[in-house]
Amino acid sequence: MKNGKIFYIKPFISDEKENVPKDIKDIFDIYFIEKKDIENEDIFYIPERYKDIYLFLKNNITFGNVVSYKELGAKLNLHQRTIATAMKLNPLPIFIPCHRVVFNGFYKDKNYIGGYNAGVDVKVFLLKHESVL
Repeated sequence: MKNGKIFYIKPFISDEKENVPKDIKDIFDIYFIEKKDIENEDIFYIPERYKDIYLFLKNNITFGNVVSYKELGAKLNLHQRTIATAMKLNPLPIFIPCHRVVFNGFYKDKNYIGGYNAGVDVKVFLLKHESVL
């Protein structure tokens, strides 16, 4: 935390819950237990560099939906490589749901979904949690 805001999250797969602070656990229970998007925007610091991309993604690609890098780029009038870079540098995965941005051929071949900074296995886990895969 910095200035009372969460500025970085690194997701990983684990069954361990004992060492997670209660306030953080409560926030992520919204996503993992209630199966809803996390709305507590005031507790997260969203970096300026890709803020427009992150906020569009957060507000428009909701739980259980995906968009391709190319589609997202077209919606924002940006090149898909810019979108890919923003996803790679996303400091707040799950809150800013970069796992919902998938490889352009995803709809034809669900065997390749694109990369994920925390590992493709985590991306697969999150998309299965959202019933996309």
